[in-house]
Amino acid sequence: MSNFARLRVLNGNARGFYEIPEQGSFLIGRKPACAIAIKSLEVSGEHCSIERTGDAAWIKRTGPLPLLLNGEAVDSAKLVEHDVLTIGPAAIVYIAPDKARNLKRKDDEIRLDSDGTAARRTDTKLAQIGKICGDYQICSLLSTRPHLDVFLGIQTGGKDPLAGFPVALRIPGDATRGKSDTTKNYARSLSILQQLSHKNLVRLCGHGEYEGAPFIATAFIDGTPLITLTEHGRALYEELLLHIAIDVLNGLDYMQKKGFVLRNLSTQNIMVDQQGNAMIINLEQAEKEGVEHSPVEFLATAPEDVLRHRPPEFFDDKGTTDIRSDIFIAASIFYASLAGATPWEPTQTGRVGETAILPRMNKDTFTKPPVPLNARVADIGPKIWPALEKALQPNPAKRYGKVSDFITALEAALADVAGRKKKTGKAT
Repeated sequence: MSNFARLRVLNGNARGFYEIPEQGSFLIGRKPACAIAIKSLEVSGEHCSIERTGDAAWIKRTGPLPLLLNGEAVDSAKLVEHDVLTIGPAAIVYIAPDKARNLKRKDDEIRLDSDGTAARRTDTKLAQIGKICGDYQICSLLSTRPHLDVFLGIQTGGKDPLAGFPVALRIPGDATRGKSDTTKNYARSLSILQQLSHKNLVRLCGHGEYEGAPFIATAFIDGTPLITLTEHGRALYEELLLHIAIDVLNGLDYMQKKGFVLRNLSTQNIMVDQQGNAMIINLEQAEKEGVEHSPVEFLATAPEDVLRHRPPEFFDDKGTTDIRSDIFIAASIFYASLAGATPWEPTQTGRVGETAILPRMNKDTFTKPPVPLNARVADIGPKIWPALEKALQPNPAKRYGKVSDFITALEAALADVAGRKKKTGKAT
């Protein structure tokens, strides 16, 4: 460690180490003049500032957008070793000067003072920050669900434990920790990850046991989830969506050729990097194709984002894993990313434009014809809806039998969009 305070930006355009001066304000924001300039609309022009007072460093929110410290929104706070700031899409680790504070995070007290100043806070999830999980140090909580907690970790080793490779640590959540099926499910997921290696699928980095429970470490993907790009019914422009769709389908095509299906594709587990490349980051429900399964059972803990895109056969108690289900789910996601609603969801006009009304869907929902994409999106490329329509057939036998055929149809649609753009000189 150095004899001065530093910040390490783990991802994004500003990735790297930054020294915090002994005097003056250290600004973080979107403006180019900031000491750390983060290129994102999720970041205020001058988002926050850090000032040193003796051995202490204080951070203060200076913009209208939220500032998160170890997952909690704060206005101002005193920083301690290994604190993690979330500023827009960027994760930033605070590295204290050499003088050891000897604080144990689990002993810290948590409260939010009346003046908006945040002190430490005890939390079973945040208490994990700073601990060692196998070959990794836990730095930040990325997401939490009843059956799964995902932490940002840094590979340890060498003189500086924060100089290692960032990973996503997948650890059983409170609802599944200690249950007999948990170890079996993790072993199955690990076995599948060990058999897959593709640029559009998350990569396995390691695995082991943490506090009596199994964990899996996968590469931390620097990007924005598709759900963030399309939240509040916001639609993507068609050329970007087609590039994302083809990337996702290339990952699914590789899985099909390896004999696997995904089952739980959603906008939450599609990550888009700063160049617009897409990757599937969650393979925990992947399974061999042709295996008997219970869709109702494995969807029991699924979030709404997964449920709204499920195909008709996923309303059955029993079935067989089939890549054509993944094809339907992918097409539903792509359609909704362009239209703001799935083909069977009604919409309403509100403050953010056309947004989906989420009905109680069942198998009878699919007896009605889907709403054509060109009926919801004006001037959409004429080849996009026919490509999606075949993938969205309620009867699996009428869908594409191979992911590669779906890719071919979307590549033709993309070429058509690019051709029209070139002729008119207009973005699509």
